[in-house]
Amino acid sequence: MHLISKTSRTAAIGYSLIYLIAGGGVVGAIVIYIIAKLMGG
Repeated sequence: MHLISKTSRTAAIGYSLIYLIAGGGVVGAIVIYIIAKLMGG
């Protein structure tokens, strides 16, 4: 169960980094991180 939680956190960070690299802002990256984390559990 802990491994799944760690994986979803890593995925959320990945989505945020992709958004930042694509030219998005820091606030948007934080929002994406929060949404991805909630969706991942």
